[in-house]
Amino acid sequence: MTLLNDNSINLAPPRFEAGGWMHWPDNEDYSLQFMRVLGSAQEGSSTISECFLTASRIAAGDDESWYREWKAIADANKERGDLARAAGNLRSACSNWLRASNYYRTSEVFLKLDDGRRAAVLEKMRACSHLFVIHQSPGGERVRIPCFEGGFVEAYFLRAPGPELGKPVVVCVGGQGHFKDGHL
Repeated sequence: MTLLNDNSINLAPPRFEAGGWMHWPDNEDYSLQFMRVLGSAQEGSSTISECFLTASRIAAGDDESWYREWKAIADANKERGDLARAAGNLRSACSNWLRASNYYRTSEVFLKLDDGRRAAVLEKMRACSHLFVIHQSPGGERVRIPCFEGGFVEAYFLRAPGPELGKPVVVCVGGQGHFKDGHL
């Protein structure tokens, strides 16, 4: 039985299927993307409650509701991050910016490549990632790594705490279909 709320959104409970759990059993793409963002909770770039609340407002197969709801939760996290920074709470600000970056990324997954909103939301993702990186202790930075034919690859350089010489380093670089921001 499928229950519908006032907005005609499918509120049927998720089911366990052979081979895994699916939030939208009839929509593998949505379910896989939901599992990706939900799985990032262990690293702090999502929260389980925000993911399920957002998913409850998405109609399976409705790319507009997917975009709208993930962008809305991203905007809310960005705003909370900015307010936390203004109040001097950088740890809370960074947590919110990291989640906002991930949720902006999630919001664009089903947009067409030529959809103007895609570039705008990816820029918001990058801006939140940058805020997260530069406010870490020790701070990081966005860098460009020279490569083929005068081009470059953009990456995040994250400094490790400790003495300046001989310390480890992390450079987050994305690839085709994967953003460097997902490594944060």
